[in-house]
Amino acid sequence: MPTRWLDQLEIALIYAMAGFLFWPNAVSSISMIGLIVLTLVRKRKAFLPSLKELILLLPAVLILVGWAVHGFTSAGEMEVQLWATWLGALLYFRTGEQRRHFPTALALNSLAQAVVVLSVFVLSDHATADNFSQFMRDQLGDIFGVHPTYVSAVWLWSGIWIVLERSWPVRYRQLTVGTLVIMAVLFGGKMPFIGFVAVIGWMILQQVKGTWKRLGMAGMLVVFMAGNIMLNPGLKARFGELVTLNLDYQEGQWLNSTELRIGIWKCGIDIASEHWLMGVGTGNTRAALDACYERYGQVEFFETEFNSHNQYLHFMLTGGVFSALLFLTFFIWLFIQAIRRKQSTLIAFLLYAGLLLMTENYFSRQSGMMFMAFVMMYLYFDQQSPEGSAASSLAT
Repeated sequence: MPTRWLDQLEIALIYAMAGFLFWPNAVSSISMIGLIVLTLVRKRKAFLPSLKELILLLPAVLILVGWAVHGFTSAGEMEVQLWATWLGALLYFRTGEQRRHFPTALALNSLAQAVVVLSVFVLSDHATADNFSQFMRDQLGDIFGVHPTYVSAVWLWSGIWIVLERSWPVRYRQLTVGTLVIMAVLFGGKMPFIGFVAVIGWMILQQVKGTWKRLGMAGMLVVFMAGNIMLNPGLKARFGELVTLNLDYQEGQWLNSTELRIGIWKCGIDIASEHWLMGVGTGNTRAALDACYERYGQVEFFETEFNSHNQYLHFMLTGGVFSALLFLTFFIWLFIQAIRRKQSTLIAFLLYAGLLLMTENYFSRQSGMMFMAFVMMYLYFDQQSPEGSAASSLAT
């Protein structure tokens, strides 16, 4: 097959893979497998990672060890299988010929998804102006099968990537970023919003020159954040939870998302303290958490599958203190590599991901795993990122 056709096939598979947020999981998985096979055919010996690059598999190894040490429980199989996506992302993004198309593919997929979601909800007979944001959060999973926090996380990162993309005309970038940010904050995800603001703030400090220009843009960022929290009903309600906390957990008490998370984290910490050396094992965390939830006498803890909602704590639960420390070491190592190689976009994503992992187990769900694996591996192996582009992009 001619090289041109191979390139076009690879680009098509990248676009299919980048739609993971709304496609059935099999579509993106099959596309990734196709990309791996295509890269293997084209690269052959150069396809395999070096010994040094095998450190990128450390988180997967930690989960696998946590599964093996505790007897290969059947409940752990699904979580272990998720890390095949991590391995696949490493293999493709290391040497893929057309991998540079992935950021645009993710951004355009996100924009298309945002437009489709908005159209569906605007045309709905049940949505009204005063409950539109909450209505979208409640119905997103039923209609599209995806968690609203994950939607916010992917769309906001896509917006950041577009800010950094200089090849697009300024007006297109502004329109796309505006659409993605508005749609993402409508779903009211606190941590994705905080992560987005933190990354933009970091860009301003690192790449915008001139004290007055920095202060001006920082002021605009503060106004943007405050305006969204005050005027967006969904986001306002989510942040309002922080000042109305009731941790009595009495029977019949309605719990908001923050109260639920604090209860989950308390149970997670208690279990981790009891099993600090070896953890409870991959696949066993749900049963251990459910046993702890029974102490609260609250049915809301059993209405859905509540995992630890903290990726760092999850590694502690699955493999004990050494597993948690090794995962933190891995994350710090990535930061050091990004700083040494002057990969500003990778630094930005690690800052973003580091915050997201504090409130969700992204590596324990297929869509979360794909998001983290695809973006992180792309950026790690991207040696040609246009450094300094954020300054000019933010200034236009």
